[in-house]
Amino acid sequence: MMVAVVVLAVVMLAVVVAQRGGVVATAASTTATEAATVANEKENRAHRNAYHGLTKEEEKLLRLHGLRRSSSTGIPIDTNGYLLYCPCMGRFGNQAAHLIGTLSKAKEVNRTLVVPPFITYSQRPIGLIPYTSYFDLAKLQEFHRVLPMETFMQLLAPEVWPPARRHMYCPQFPSAHGSDAPSAVDCRTKQGNPFGPFWDAFGVDFISDRAVPPHSADWATALPPKSHLVVSLRGAPAPFPERPEHRYIAQYIEWNEEVHASVDAWMMQHLQRPVVAAHLRAGGDWRNACARAADTMQEFMASPQCPHTGPITQAMCLPTAEEAAAKIAEEVVRQDARSVFIATDNSHYTKRVAAIVEHLVDARVVTAAKGFMHDLAVLTKSDFFIGNCVSSFTSFVTRYRQTRDHLPMTFFGLDQQQQQQQQQQQQQQQQAHDPTEF
Repeated sequence: MMVAVVVLAVVMLAVVVAQRGGVVATAASTTATEAATVANEKENRAHRNAYHGLTKEEEKLLRLHGLRRSSSTGIPIDTNGYLLYCPCMGRFGNQAAHLIGTLSKAKEVNRTLVVPPFITYSQRPIGLIPYTSYFDLAKLQEFHRVLPMETFMQLLAPEVWPPARRHMYCPQFPSAHGSDAPSAVDCRTKQGNPFGPFWDAFGVDFISDRAVPPHSADWATALPPKSHLVVSLRGAPAPFPERPEHRYIAQYIEWNEEVHASVDAWMMQHLQRPVVAAHLRAGGDWRNACARAADTMQEFMASPQCPHTGPITQAMCLPTAEEAAAKIAEEVVRQDARSVFIATDNSHYTKRVAAIVEHLVDARVVTAAKGFMHDLAVLTKSDFFIGNCVSSFTSFVTRYRQTRDHLPMTFFGLDQQQQQQQQQQQQQQQQAHDPTEF
């Protein structure tokens, strides 16, 4: 119980602890002050016992910052309101990008963000991975007020979001009949997968749909916390990919201590530094997507993360095994690396890449870890990283590394694109200086 209290009010409680420590230190100088301190501590202990672990001073600070205690659990309630959403678009990479934008939105509207679990599709209909299973909630708290959805539903929802007050919020669009009057609000509540299974996992049903204003500045007027304490959105209130100005928020998304310890131990056992790590996306669905996008689209999926200057190429989206191996081998030599780690969704393709790499350079290639989250952590911790420009899975690693002193990395296919552009420029220059007359 106190863990949640500390998470929600860590800065405030730190101030109180510091103040309390100063009082105790000063009290040691005189008997009178010491007696007063003992009496004060006795009163605080009584208050903590009666009010779920909070002293009087802490209670005042909570109220000062717009928080009050739950009458049933003692967990602080944010009277500024809560923001919930379903992370229902795409797989982990897309969900992580949406989390970045939603954190910014929660801060703009000054509501505590109820952080949802990540949705996986490894089991039917869906699987759920709590944020705290892999990431440090206290670090996220440094950016804005957050609370895990599991904690919110178990300890706060019965009081602040009972079944009779559960509304789904979504944008309201103009009428399709050309009228100036807006159309009826239809959030398609719980329709389809993963929307229905996600809310079912928490036992949530909605009694009605309500409109949410498009601009953050209008929320305070349209959705005052007193009558809209919990705003639950059908999807993330954020674009994909994330806006460039929001990428700095990635510095607050950090692996928890257990992940750091586990991955560091695994890397020490299986990889010898320096390590070049690569993400190879090559599944069947990916091949089809790349075939549609190559050489026809200026941007595709998460491609704004990489500094390309022309259309998306096949080598950027889905390099051949030979192209991928050549790039990896090039960086192994450049970084004087001793080992290579490859995260992939296509083991057959990756075995071909690994065989070519080991033929080209003297480096051990490791192609499997212990699940996609473990792979992701290894990619963030490598000495050098080569990513897929179009992949949102890569973009998580990109944001992580760029917000940690710009750890070195590059992308597949950029060299070929730059070479092609140089060749085109040379041809254009030659044609411009060709004396032949027609």
